[in-house]
Amino acid sequence: MTGELASLENITREHLLHTKWLIAPSHRVGHQWIEALVRSGQSVVNLHPTTVLRLALDIVGFELAEEGLTLAGRSVGPLVVDATWEQLSPDGYLGRLDNSTDLSAAVSESLLSLRLAGGSANDIDESHLESEAKAKDIVVLLNAYEAFLKAHALVDEADVLSRAIAELKADPGVVDHKTLILIPEGFHTAGLERQFLDALPGSQRIEIKYPADVQDSAHSTTDIRLLANIGKSTEGIQPNNDGSVRMFRAVGEINEVREALRRCLSDKQPVDDVEILHTDAATYVPLIYATARRYFSEPDRPEGVPVTFAEGIPASLSRPGRALVAWLRWIQEDYPQRLMVEMIGEGLLDCGGDDLSFGYLVRLLRPIAIGLGANKYLQKLDEQIKAMGKAPPKLKDDGGDNSAAVAAHERKLKGLKALRKLTKQLLSLSQDIVSGTGSSALEAAEKFLKTSARSVSELDRYAAEALVEQLQDRQLWLERLDVAIDLGKWLAALPDQTSVLGSGPRPGHLHVAHIGSGGHSRRKRTFVMGLDDRRFPGAALQDPILLDRERTSLST
Repeated sequence: MTGELASLENITREHLLHTKWLIAPSHRVGHQWIEALVRSGQSVVNLHPTTVLRLALDIVGFELAEEGLTLAGRSVGPLVVDATWEQLSPDGYLGRLDNSTDLSAAVSESLLSLRLAGGSANDIDESHLESEAKAKDIVVLLNAYEAFLKAHALVDEADVLSRAIAELKADPGVVDHKTLILIPEGFHTAGLERQFLDALPGSQRIEIKYPADVQDSAHSTTDIRLLANIGKSTEGIQPNNDGSVRMFRAVGEINEVREALRRCLSDKQPVDDVEILHTDAATYVPLIYATARRYFSEPDRPEGVPVTFAEGIPASLSRPGRALVAWLRWIQEDYPQRLMVEMIGEGLLDCGGDDLSFGYLVRLLRPIAIGLGANKYLQKLDEQIKAMGKAPPKLKDDGGDNSAAVAAHERKLKGLKALRKLTKQLLSLSQDIVSGTGSSALEAAEKFLKTSARSVSELDRYAAEALVEQLQDRQLWLERLDVAIDLGKWLAALPDQTSVLGSGPRPGHLHVAHIGSGGHSRRKRTFVMGLDDRRFPGAALQDPILLDRERTSLST
């Protein structure tokens, strides 16, 4: 395509009734681009956001269904790597390392990126990599992964793209001739993704100006526009000092978050005009979530400042997520009474009985001499219950009023019985974690989340549901792999790795997104957090398994 690129607005106006597919990094970002276009006053008809993979699936989806093939989820790769690790040579490049959840995930990502570049196990030659041992290990893992996909009628993203490319080459008419594919300028693709886009009929493939850049053209002479030069080698440019960019400092991340929220509220600007971008999700998402609820709640908004999170909220901030981690730690540390008291006191466990407060149950449990060990809990609680039954107070016949003492006794007895029931349930489930197989450990964790972990808020309910889905998914693939895998570390890390309630910008809500994927909401005010030299602009890290020069060698 020659000449100046058309904008999304112009294409939408000129081809109003045509079916138009807008390629975007994600469906959420695509919807934000379209919403911004509509807010600018442009009529939009038949404009749909999509991703490269989704478009490829639209082309070959019917073919996959006819052959009984299913797209494998991202959880399959790390599991296959886990299951295959023992087949690696103990003296090899990877085999000499102790496997872990993070290492399996990193290796799996490298294998997938290698396949997305168009490679396979048959394409790996030791001359492509820095050592023969690395080549052998990668071939073993890739062979196992490809064999697993074939044996279980699965395809991954690379397979879908390869099939779509072949389909387009054989019959370009699979894409309706009235359909337009809009590809933003500079849209980052490589390997099979780039081959797929290039295989689309040229007359229907239209490159457009990047939507966010077009909408920023009104600010081309302001200091906001100068921020686009960060990280670029340019001549020195003097700021206009027009007030469109303001800098402030804070001691620590929590004070960054507090100051941003204070400024939003003190200026009385609607929160749905504000977006917060951050450079570190693990640090800022929990801080923003907790601060917005804890320090900015009011009688008319008890939940604090309403916030949407593009990446979602970690399940580790929910009661079920915290309960799962605490329960596993309780088992690992030999059932310390201290941790049991903490779990109850923090309201993480469903103790039964609304009339028994968590503080009251803590006061009952803490003085009982249990200490460590699973075998002491029921014994000591039974002793307390038996002692309570020996001399229960009775209502006096002479008219004296000891009803308070009788009620206190009955309440204490009820509390001890509730503690015994809860403890018995936890100890029973714990045995499956300690001595059970992978399948029984997953079943125990699922039962714990369903019966013992407490859910109160919307976050709790969504987190419990998401965690259970993850457990069921892992169990399904473990049964297919038919191998025993240590799940302890994976279970403990699961709440941190699971996010829920991910959302695009919503009316009446402040929006939070990562600086690398956010900024598409077109809101009037944007805060950027985490610009310290440890986080921004950040180092360009290469793949920990496949080095950049090895990728270049493999691609040629």
